[in-house]
Amino acid sequence: MDTAKKPEIKLSKSGRIRFTAGFFVCAILWMTGLAIVSAVLLPQHLRDIAGEAASTTIFGYVNAATAIASLVANLLFGNLSDRTRSRFGRRTPWIFWGAILAGVTLFLIGVVNNAWLIGIIYCVCMFGLNMMLAPVIATLSDRVPDDMRATMSAFNSAGTTVGSSLGTLIGAKFITIQIPGFATAGILMGLAGIATIVVWPREQSSKDLPPVEGGFKEFLASFRPPMHNARDFWLAFTGRTLLIFSYYMILNYQLYILESYIGQSKT
Repeated sequence: MDTAKKPEIKLSKSGRIRFTAGFFVCAILWMTGLAIVSAVLLPQHLRDIAGEAASTTIFGYVNAATAIASLVANLLFGNLSDRTRSRFGRRTPWIFWGAILAGVTLFLIGVVNNAWLIGIIYCVCMFGLNMMLAPVIATLSDRVPDDMRATMSAFNSAGTTVGSSLGTLIGAKFITIQIPGFATAGILMGLAGIATIVVWPREQSSKDLPPVEGGFKEFLASFRPPMHNARDFWLAFTGRTLLIFSYYMILNYQLYILESYIGQSKT
């Protein structure tokens, strides 16, 4: 077994500041863009085209499909970015193109009026989003020193918390003029990846890194969850799953609760 230690990562003071700012900016931009659509514009768009009764069911199916798409995409693009060899590095190309794909498809959701097509486009958006986010999170172990990782994670979480509330407020302003709202969301999503690349110190080329050992079989095996001596993993997985499950049962349906039970109109 290889017992060689991973080389210590060193960052200058400016590098630490740039990474901290980059994680926060990335999180607040993508979460604001997503919340504009997921919390306000998408449920209202579905209600406008499908009616009150059908929209609730459709929205549930759409959220279930996108959750599965996100799970698959996160594992897929995390693995693919590990194996990427380019002069732009391992993570940067995925962050850039993932942001572009997510931004374009987030806007397109508001353009179409077919529920099935909306669901498909939203799933593609989740692939783009995780194409960006999986490499962003992987950067923590690649380029951030151990003593800074908790701080970076805290700023990343703070960005998503602020972005979620901010996106809901912005989305409410566009609830009667939805196309500009979807466009704003798409632009913010695209800027998340671009701003991250610009703010972070430039990633070094990965062309000279040794290829990842193992072929396609090993690639597929990397998707398998741990099964032996993995009690802590499954406790954390179960706890996190139940937390998110209960949280989003309410969060995803806030707009419908306000309109159908509190008696608020769209305006």
